[in-house]
Amino acid sequence: TVCSWIVVILIGIVVFYGGMVIMKKYRSGRGRIVWKSSVITIGLWALSFLHPSVSSTMFQIMRCKKILGYELPWLLEDLTKQCLDDEWWFYAIVGAAAAVVFTIGFPVSAFLFLKRRHDRIEHLKPQVQAIAEREYDLRHGMGDLVELTPYEKLVQDKKDIDLMRLYLIRMEKWEEIGFLHDDYLGSYYYAEIIETVRKLMLTSFAVIVGQFFPGFDIVFGILTIGLFFGIHMFIWPYRESYNSLLRTGELATEYVTLFGLLLLTVSKDKEDYDRDLLGFVLLGLQFVLLAFSIFTLALVGKEAWVEMAESAKQYARLRRRKAR
Repeated sequence: TVCSWIVVILIGIVVFYGGMVIMKKYRSGRGRIVWKSSVITIGLWALSFLHPSVSSTMFQIMRCKKILGYELPWLLEDLTKQCLDDEWWFYAIVGAAAAVVFTIGFPVSAFLFLKRRHDRIEHLKPQVQAIAEREYDLRHGMGDLVELTPYEKLVQDKKDIDLMRLYLIRMEKWEEIGFLHDDYLGSYYYAEIIETVRKLMLTSFAVIVGQFFPGFDIVFGILTIGLFFGIHMFIWPYRESYNSLLRTGELATEYVTLFGLLLLTVSKDKEDYDRDLLGFVLLGLQFVLLAFSIFTLALVGKEAWVEMAESAKQYARLRRRKAR
């Protein structure tokens, strides 16, 4: 399984760079920009979609179990394969390299990619704002205006046009990857990367913790969810409040589920624990969280309906104006 995912990743890299080479060779001008934007968007979306499952698979090779009568442990995912033999070490080294490059490298690279594009826009914003304010003052005869010669005015206009063109180009590049940041407030454009790291820790790092410290993978999961729940509540990153509420419900559900699993595990060998009552309590909590999620989805549906109705009214008004 690990090797099959490595092959998939390698094929994806070849297809990605092959598309870029074809774009450079056969396209020019606006067509090249559109093609490049499409390749980057599809590539990043595919990597974001595959990252949790691929990362989890990469770490499965670390899950081994001792079986009575055998010196070496056996691979839990395939009990016909032994761990710590020559074949296992080969796959482990390949999987570890792929994990470093993709599992850890992707969120780091995505964050740096996002930060670079965001910072390049933020760098130009004060200059764009200054141009807008100067043009406003010129139109309304406000402020201390400096008289310029025709040549100086021409030079200044050219600089302003070049700056605005550069700003628009950078905004287009920012919108290319809008699926990574559109749902979040501007100052929390990196929130999707935080979510990727959370999934990575729950699906991959927990496997390693459970392998070396049996039973502590559940504790690690609880601590991880608690940490990211606190981060989520502190920054409240979404533009729309209902998205933040949905994420809150999701994190709370995961926390209750893992905490309940921990309680059931601890009570397994303790007679003074009422496992049936504990199970009913946990089930009840799950129903409460489910009701919260349904309520939030109802709010989302209501707001979507209001937005659709408003859009329909605006479209109707526009058609009436054109008819006149």
